[in-house]
Amino acid sequence: MKRLRRAAATKSIDYRETVGSDDEKESKTAPKVANVELEQPCQPEQPPPKKEVFLVPNRVLSTPEIVEAKEDIENDVVSLGELEIRIQERRAELSGMEKLLEELGERIYLKRWTISKLRTFPDELISLIFEAYMKCGDNMNPWLLMQICRHWRSVAIHTRRLWSKIMLGTRGRYHKMRRYHGYEFCYSPALLRDALSRTAEGPIDLTFEFFNYRSSSSGDSDEESKGVLTSLQELVNVLRETDAVSRVRTLELTSTSEDVLRGLNFGCFTFPALREVTLKSSSPSLNEAIQTTARRLQILRIKASPGGRLNWNLSKLTSLVYLKLSASHGLMPLEQDALRTIRSAHGLVELSLSNITLPTSGSEPLRISTLRTLHLNRSTILCRLDLPHLHSLHITKSLLSTGQTDFLFLPSLEYLQLCEITADESPRIRAPSIQTLEIEWPSSAAANAKLLEKVFQQLIKPGHIAPQAICFHSGSIDSKFLAKILYEIPYLTELTFSRSTALSKPFFDALAGFSLPLKPNSQRSPPMCPSLQCLKLGLTGIRRPQCEASMVKWGRLAIRSRCQGQFPIKEALVQEDDNTPWRNLL
Repeated sequence: MKRLRRAAATKSIDYRETVGSDDEKESKTAPKVANVELEQPCQPEQPPPKKEVFLVPNRVLSTPEIVEAKEDIENDVVSLGELEIRIQERRAELSGMEKLLEELGERIYLKRWTISKLRTFPDELISLIFEAYMKCGDNMNPWLLMQICRHWRSVAIHTRRLWSKIMLGTRGRYHKMRRYHGYEFCYSPALLRDALSRTAEGPIDLTFEFFNYRSSSSGDSDEESKGVLTSLQELVNVLRETDAVSRVRTLELTSTSEDVLRGLNFGCFTFPALREVTLKSSSPSLNEAIQTTARRLQILRIKASPGGRLNWNLSKLTSLVYLKLSASHGLMPLEQDALRTIRSAHGLVELSLSNITLPTSGSEPLRISTLRTLHLNRSTILCRLDLPHLHSLHITKSLLSTGQTDFLFLPSLEYLQLCEITADESPRIRAPSIQTLEIEWPSSAAANAKLLEKVFQQLIKPGHIAPQAICFHSGSIDSKFLAKILYEIPYLTELTFSRSTALSKPFFDALAGFSLPLKPNSQRSPPMCPSLQCLKLGLTGIRRPQCEASMVKWGRLAIRSRCQGQFPIKEALVQEDDNTPWRNLL
């Protein structure tokens, strides 16, 4: 009995110790809150969700359940109808608010217009603004200005310079258009008379464009061709009857249909106010009228179409300062015609030749004492030239072979541009006054290097030209070879790389005078172009971000090192693309 009591007492003691230790652990880990008894909120028991018994699959509903489902459907249909009614009411309310918003916007616009200072502008000033607007582009037309308000419409109608552009043509697929590229399109005498009345005896810019005409060789019948010529002749007769030809300021014939123009009668036309002419077709009667009566003509562009000639005598056009002669690509060169036409012009300031060949002219050179600018595009010059006052020479895929063993002497030449020519086409000129040489690379790096070597050995090294500025365009070239050439031009003051010319580290090493980056014990040597004052790096067209970043990096280091070595560059610029301005490289 005693043994049982002792065992029970021992178990109770162990139990108290165990419980006490657990309570102590809980008291140590539990947060201490003074005089506050924490009570757990009572959570009400949620009733189990009602289950739609009729949605249980593969279960047949009883009759009461079917009745209950029908009642639920009727109630839901009623609720759906009420909701649709509310939505319609809200939509009607929203529509009314949107209409009110539009009315308020119009009222605000009208109120702002009534207090705008533009309403106080005099009509003369508005007319000047309209004229400036018309000069912003070829597609600008006064019809848009007339749609703004009645006041602007009245001012536009009474501003005669807005209606100077008139286009004559046939009734084709554009006959429903009142305007075309800024011109008022007239295909009938009535439309032409209305257009002329709006000019109010002001200057006229006249253009001939035959949209729907096809020659008889393309399958048209003779009757249809005669109908087209008859309609065009009626328009020409209106110009003659109204004496509108005397007010024509610019004349352009964009059609290439020779048979159309030859069938029209431009007899008795006089052009006392004509300033600019562009002819892509030839009409003997029209050409004769221009040559004999356009005494104030300043700009003349002539393109010889297949089968055409350049039989022009410009001796009576004493005011002519710009002449452009061109022929279709692949056309037989109009050698004697072009040379005869150029010789007949006196007082030319600018001459442009495209797909033209000037043959040798014996011992007598082609002398144009007043010429300042000469453009050669895919042309060949074989005759001797005497251009004592030429300032600018542009050569594009052309051969300038003056037919003499000596170099062509151009004492006043200041600007020379070589665009996409090969080494064999390098010109033989001597220009002691040249200031700028611009080279646009022809193709591959090898061809570019060959051209640069030829220009250097033939022109620069002998001293025939000594350019102060050189600009390279669009091409690749070996940087070491380029640096080697530029080392021989110590007097160069400006160097520009405008497009697609990737430069590597050896070029910038030569520019700095040592291998970059700068080290404390690095040996210096005279840098390339010691007189250089301006460097421009154009990154347009390189399309390699890593190369662009390296050019900017090495360019900055080279410029800073030159400043430390007493060869500073005053201006260093870089351009990321054509749409961004040049910015400081440093």
